[in-house]
Amino acid sequence: MSLDDVFDRTLLEEVTDKVVDIWADVLEIDRSAIDPRESDFFEMGGYSLLVLQSISRLLVERGISEEEGQELEGLLLNELFEKPTAAAQAECLLRNMSVQA
Repeated sequence: MSLDDVFDRTLLEEVTDKVVDIWADVLEIDRSAIDPRESDFFEMGGYSLLVLQSISRLLVERGISEEEGQELEGLLLNELFEKPTAAAQAECLLRNMSVQA
């Protein structure tokens, strides 16, 4: 089953755009410098504290409770080290929010 089968494409694009916005802010780079499917968070200057900051902001933006956010934070952190792209972060968040719902 593909991701497109599971998630509404518009929602995925919306969350991916939000991740790009957050990354641009925490990395202090222009949003246009980030390709959601190709740009690597760490190659753009990201490091561990910025990872945590960006994940925390994403969870707050999505209105995720602190309790639910603790588990998602760990999942997003692991995903970022494995696939450090904005699109992968958005997909991971949506996939795991669906499982917990």
